[in-house]
Amino acid sequence: MKLLIYPAVSDHRFLKMRQAAAPMTVVQAQDESQAWAEIADADALFGSLTPAMLKAAAKLRWAQAPTASMEKYLFPELVEAPVVVTNMRGIFSDVIADHVFGFVLCFAKNLHTYFRQQMARLENCPDIAGRGKSIRPIERLLPWAIVPWASSAWEASAPKLRAAVWPSACVLLALIPWPKALQQE
Repeated sequence: MKLLIYPAVSDHRFLKMRQAAAPMTVVQAQDESQAWAEIADADALFGSLTPAMLKAAAKLRWAQAPTASMEKYLFPELVEAPVVVTNMRGIFSDVIADHVFGFVLCFAKNLHTYFRQQMARLENCPDIAGRGKSIRPIERLLPWAIVPWASSAWEASAPKLRAAVWPSACVLLALIPWPKALQQE
């Protein structure tokens, strides 16, 4: 059995895919001409499929679209072909719901406005990073997200950040991955 991946993925991902699919033969094409050659005896495809590639596919039984939407993937010849087509529908539903809910909370509390005001150092804007007793319930629920300004991570890696960005904050609620430069060794 042979799986074709087109367009090509990173070498690291490709190696993991080959290991997971063993003993199946897994190949990837760097361009469409290579994809035409490889699809001739492929049983499955992950990625893009063109009408020309479908014509060259003598054994193709399954095509996995790398997207949730199918508007740009399907074409009349593929619909008529005896190829099972699957897609990524539903795989990111929970993540998208969490993301949307985060934006709803952000906009409901005007955080997008307050961040701009604080960055511009406008007076009378709320302290976004939180202070005192109001931050304690968050700290109990998300202890990994609270970084005290006095912590060694801040003092050692970014001593000027506090003064430059949030001079009045005592803690920063950070729900984003830290850049390598700010991570403690």
